[in-house]
Amino acid sequence: MSRPTKYNKTIADKLPDLFGEGQSIIEVCGELKISRDTFYNWKKQYPEFSKAVDDGLTLSQAFWEKLGREGTLCLRNVQPTMYIFQMKNRFHWADKSDLNMNGGILIQKIDSDDEAAL
Repeated sequence: MSRPTKYNKTIADKLPDLFGEGQSIIEVCGELKISRDTFYNWKKQYPEFSKAVDDGLTLSQAFWEKLGREGTLCLRNVQPTMYIFQMKNRFHWADKSDLNMNGGILIQKIDSDDEAAL
């Protein structure tokens, strides 16, 4: 016999507020006093919980992006290295790199009409 679930709809209603100040899934699990496994099981089982998680994660990322914008504008003191790692690790940000697939050589064809203009 399995244990009865602690889940009820009021938990889903709380999620956006729990994520609203940039909290992670682990922090929310701590607030709810549930394990990570329970969190993900509820996400699979209860559509309203899953939607609330998605909405909450959007709010969490919005919090961090606003913090970064305010830091860029010198409106808040933000430690850049910590911010960068937070965004890369939690929200899968990556450094942009443009790779040229021609071995680093940019080849541009010049039409014969263009050659006369040179």
